[in-house]
Amino acid sequence: SGSLAVAVLAEDGTALDGFGAADCTPLRGDAVRHGVRWSGGDRLPAGRPVRLQFHLKDADLYSFRLRA
Repeated sequence: SGSLAVAVLAEDGTALDGFGAADCTPLRGDAVRHGVRWSGGDRLPAGRPVRLQFHLKDADLYSFRLRA
């Protein structure tokens, strides 16, 4: 079975503390909606630009959406 993890990166490409791929609870299974959670929380840090890096293992990513 496949899995997907998401890392939240600063503008310089380094993972934010608590929001790296290893900090992400892997997503598994087919679904239209999955909520991403990290050891640093389940909300992206506010007030600064970030990059998302998707780590897929035997998986496909159809789309993603950010919600406020």
